Amino acid sequence: MRIYYNHDLMLKYLTDKFPESEYIPIIKRLMNEQKKEKETNLKPVIIDGSTINSLKELVQTNELKGKYIYVDLWATFCTPCKYEFQFNDDLHKLLNKYSNLVQIYISTDEKEKDSMWKEMIAHYKLNSYNMRASVSLQKEIREKVYNGNLLSIPRYLLLDANATILNDNLPRPSKLNQLEDALNKGIK
Repeated sequence: MRIYYNHDLMLKYLTDKFPESEYIPIIKRLMNEQKKEKETNLKPVIIDGSTINSLKELVQTNELKGKYIYVDLWATFCTPCKYEFQFNDDLHKLLNKYSNLVQIYISTDEKEKDSMWKEMIAHYKLNSYNMRASVSLQKEIREKVYNGNLLSIPRYLLLDANATILNDNLPRPSKLNQLEDALNKGIK
């Protein structure tokens, strides 16, 4: 049996409960080292989105559970989406400042575009979680984010661990300072 828990919440608890403990700086240092190691070993991870039919199901996946989620909605045919990928290095540096935030690239491509989608993940080095949205998930996003209108991409969202949409139109990665301000307002 394996037990999963949120390291950041545990650190916050220990810091609040034992603010004078000499172990807190050691734990923080070890966690930062682990994060840096994680950053350098980033690789694309593909999540099977065919069975994920809602944002609630998305946030319950093992990879995303208990975290804030930065969502990048894109598609292989979307030139503005691909333009924004050039800012990924700076974006990843920004997102790594938030220990309880994970990123996922959600493609709105159809299943027939699967091989092209995977090629673009590799080409643009989308070194985070990647998923092709199911028809049901796209429908829910269209209803909750676009008020039933057509999907317009790129679009960036911030979700909490309960699938609540905290921001349905974050600034693009090319506007990093504005994005950081929006994330600071949304993440507590």
